[in-house]
Amino acid sequence: MSLLADAVAPMAEMFTVLILGLEAMNEESSQLDLEVNLSKTRIQASESIRGSSVPVPGHQVNLADTFVCLGSSTDHDGECDTDIRRRIEIARSCMNALDRGILADIHLSSNHTPLV
Repeated sequence: MSLLADAVAPMAEMFTVLILGLEAMNEESSQLDLEVNLSKTRIQASESIRGSSVPVPGHQVNLADTFVCLGSSTDHDGECDTDIRRRIEIARSCMNALDRGILADIHLSSNHTPLV
């Protein structure tokens, strides 16, 4: 029986150390009857790496420019512009839903409608 673990975010200062860490995680998890699915694994590197994937023994791991972890978007260059834009768009869509829903309800009198 193999068990799966999701949402692991290893970090390393150097790319080679990260690859070694992934190899060690794969070996240690197999001893605990866990399986690391390297086909779903993505690596985000701040240093320039050529290509769209990197070899981890036995697998090709894809490189990611941006990923979302715990609700925050992270870019490979350390910028947060995409995260700010993403959060503004989430807030905009929520406000639009409120405008179409409860704030547009004709059964609410004007003294019950919150000022936005």
